[in-house]
Amino acid sequence: EDMGFSAWEVKIFLDLKLRQRENREYRLKVAVLECNPENLSQLSEQLRSVEGIEVCSYLMDNIRSYPYHMAENMDLIITTTEHAQEISTLPGGSPKLVRIALRPESRCLSRIIRIRKDARVGILSQSGRFGQILLGTCRDYNHSIHLTQPVQLSQTLDLESYLADKDAV
Repeated sequence: EDMGFSAWEVKIFLDLKLRQRENREYRLKVAVLECNPENLSQLSEQLRSVEGIEVCSYLMDNIRSYPYHMAENMDLIITTTEHAQEISTLPGGSPKLVRIALRPESRCLSRIIRIRKDARVGILSQSGRFGQILLGTCRDYNHSIHLTQPVQLSQTLDLESYLADKDAV
């Protein structure tokens, strides 16, 4: 006002300066690659809580089917140690590759350990691979439970019948 600008002119100036600042802000583009949707979802969700990054999630089957120069479009590629070698052979190489190790949360492990002896336990998962991971984890941490083979939620399933003879799922 002291410089003779109207409120409308001040608003235009501030809007312009805010737009310039937004355009200067850099967002790190991160690709997350994993073979099962459960882990991919969890990793991506955790990364999306970090300010200043844009997360793109890819299932390994999709990457295998449609390989492209991902490294050219991403600042960082995150995958598990299990998939790192395979990713490094994709077009564009792996200079931006970060290897991570996944492990069950202690809260999850404590729940598995506390399942009562001789309980009948079922495993439902979105992918067969994740179901097998859960099966192995249950076997490793609680030897006294009775486990059935994992069932994928995408399979035709009478859920009520499946749950009828289970003490824990």
